[in-house]
Amino acid sequence: MNLEEKKEEEKAQYAVRPHHRQKRLTDGKDDTLKYRNILNSVFMLLAIGGVIVYTQTEHRLIATVVLIVAVILKFVEVSLRMFRK
Repeated sequence: MNLEEKKEEEKAQYAVRPHHRQKRLTDGKDDTLKYRNILNSVFMLLAIGGVIVYTQTEHRLIATVVLIVAVILKFVEVSLRMFRK
């Protein structure tokens, strides 16, 4: 047995499937993931829109309200993630 065959044999020993199984994120029972994704998408759109309105126009109050609403939506999404059973 030469050195190259020995290395191939050692590599084959490490390619073993683990004995534990992780639960899939999308097992079909968890609807909160869908709601969290929607809330994250709306948050990103509002945050980008609020920053654009704040920097490109003189409507600072409207931009501030949009950004506050975006932060509130993010808080809702984080609370769904934290308090999920």
